[in-house]
Amino acid sequence: KKLRMIIIIIAILFIGGFIGLCILLSSMDWTKIIEGFYILTSRFFGKIEYLKSIN
Repeated sequence: KKLRMIIIIIAILFIGGFIGLCILLSSMDWTKIIEGFYILTSRFFGKIEYLKSIN
């Protein structure tokens, strides 16, 4: 039962993220989207590298 709840939550987040992305794509220009995505991914991977360096 817990697994089912997790799957439902992930699905809702995924759908919400997809809708949000569609709204962003329709209202923003591509350069800003790519720039923002690059910043987010670089920060995310930076955090992973930081955690690896601690361990």
